Amino acid sequence: MARSMASGLRIVAKSEMVDSEVTSITVKEYPAYISPVSSRKDGGGYMRFDPEDEDAQHELRRQAGVALAAWINRYRGCVDHAGLDLTPLEEMVHILRDNAEDEANVA
Repeated sequence: MARSMASGLRIVAKSEMVDSEVTSITVKEYPAYISPVSSRKDGGGYMRFDPEDEDAQHELRRQAGVALAAWINRYRGCVDHAGLDLTPLEEMVHILRDNAEDEANVA
């Protein structure tokens, strides 16, 4: 009975060929809010982070440099003990913090 019912059924599938293009997708992760250091003495607060705003990017880079420098200072001993070179990370700190005067003092 099932065979006779299904004998007349047909499945039609249509396919369309589309020229494909290579698409590059990059994912960048940012915090939703940042607390600018310059406004903290006036009560501060958080502001929504806009990745297109160059001032917000500069502030986030500066905060990243400060946090990375703190990490280096805290864990320098165990990193040295493991025989690893911190020079690339220290260079990142200088670039992120935009410390031209500090680079002159280090040289």
